[in-house]
Amino acid sequence: MNWTRRLLSFSILTILTISPALYVWSQLPSNERFISRRVVYLGTTTSANGIQVEIRGVFGNLFRPREARNDMGFDLVAISCYFDPLSLDGRDLLPVNPLLASAIAESINDPLAVKDLLANLLFTLEKSRAVVNRYMLSKEDRPSEGDKIVPHIWVSVESAPVRKKHGVKYMAALPLFDPHILRTQDTAPSIVRGRLGENVEAAIRRLLNQCGEELDGTVHSVAFAATGSTSHKGGDSPYFLEFSDGFLRTVRAIQLSRPPLSLDRIYLVAFDQHTGQYRKDALSGLRAVSRYFILKRIETLPILSLLGGGMSVGLTLLVLMSYQNVGIIWRRQNRWNLIRTVLAVSVVLGASVSATLRIAISLLPPSYVGLALWLSALATVAAYLAILLLSKRLSIP
Repeated sequence: MNWTRRLLSFSILTILTISPALYVWSQLPSNERFISRRVVYLGTTTSANGIQVEIRGVFGNLFRPREARNDMGFDLVAISCYFDPLSLDGRDLLPVNPLLASAIAESINDPLAVKDLLANLLFTLEKSRAVVNRYMLSKEDRPSEGDKIVPHIWVSVESAPVRKKHGVKYMAALPLFDPHILRTQDTAPSIVRGRLGENVEAAIRRLLNQCGEELDGTVHSVAFAATGSTSHKGGDSPYFLEFSDGFLRTVRAIQLSRPPLSLDRIYLVAFDQHTGQYRKDALSGLRAVSRYFILKRIETLPILSLLGGGMSVGLTLLVLMSYQNVGIIWRRQNRWNLIRTVLAVSVVLGASVSATLRIAISLLPPSYVGLALWLSALATVAAYLAILLLSKRLSIP
């Protein structure tokens, strides 16, 4: 194979290898689009009970949705509630948790009602203590499917701004273990994040199930921040989830849940008051969800057929260039046998690459679906190596 042919083969192989990633990149919304449009449709997913739920990304305020769009409202807002109550003088106290404090302040404006809410919240947290604490243990000691986390849901009062101006009917606190506790035990951050991610998925799934059992007909939309992704004690920490992982875990939880039949929208909210790296990370989290749904669209027959067809055409060219005597065969009028042999190889290999991508997208959970692009690239390179091997063994009569 001369240098010109090698260079052309390498160029074709490179295009084939990165073509799925190029497709995803071409469809991916930019950070500027989220900032300018405020609300961006990301995709639609299906829950365990067959409900079709739209997922939308919001660049705005979790407690003031109508600042992003006048016609938008969240029926329920869910926030992280790290399970680390302290006992002082015989009383349970919750350490500083800015997001939880904001949720309470926005939804209740009566000091006595706040006191009652905190008492009820601590009582509900106590129901989840054993289950949540087990997420800090090794895998064999994790909670089973039957163990229930109990989120605490409360009603926003009619006169509170969050309801009167923005339509938020309910607030919900999701019990999560405090990953800082495991830091003192020298547990690797990656292990802690994996356990916290499981806790996040279980808490969100249980919240949506609870809405299905108790609030059907009154909840049409639910808003989540990047649950489990930011420290409640100020600053950042490697023991909390990345924004992308927090949002993608939410999508996974929706898929495994049984929400109310009335639910049709889930909003994932990146706080518009974040600055610097926090803002970039939050927007990258929304883009990660968009990337997931773009990849899921590859599973559809039209896009998959187009991708498989393009892959087969490219591999056909690679097969033709791999035969040293292809010109002689063509000039001897043995063209049908050449085409038949080449197509037999390229179509099978092209279908194999497309099938690898589709199967990977189908089986991988949202947080890991990006690996499908790498598996597709490896399958493409493997197909080319197979072509080089077959070119030395196949004979064309």
